[in-house]
Amino acid sequence: MNVVSITLPPLRERKDDIPLLANHFLHKYSEEHQKSISHISPEVLEILSRYSWPGNVRELENTIERAVILSSHPIILPEDLPLHMLSPERRKELLMFPEKPLSLKEVEKSYVLKVLQQTQGNKKKAAEILGIDRTTLYRILEKE
Repeated sequence: MNVVSITLPPLRERKDDIPLLANHFLHKYSEEHQKSISHISPEVLEILSRYSWPGNVRELENTIERAVILSSHPIILPEDLPLHMLSPERRKELLMFPEKPLSLKEVEKSYVLKVLQQTQGNKKKAAEILGIDRTTLYRILEKE
């Protein structure tokens, strides 16, 4: 039964709601994951406000939960956000000089996953691009 219909504009049209929702999710997931993260940096709030939010509020919630899990600071910083949300300059900066240096295994796996994404999951094509055997590709993907 559709007695009362409430139309809510998409999050991209309600930019003022983003800081309120982000802080709500920050407190929720900080508690849930037992992390002591007190707030979100102004730079992150600006990034969140500029983003178009195709996934709406659910995407914002997932983004904040991910940031809480990944953060090693008492504040959410840009490097805690998914790379696609960052400006190309900031993305390049974080990739070239990550705050937490990656091991060679992590860099290898990250690159393999990127090639797999570009081949839309086609492992045979990805292995050819990488110049490795498919069994090697599977072995890389299985590593922690």
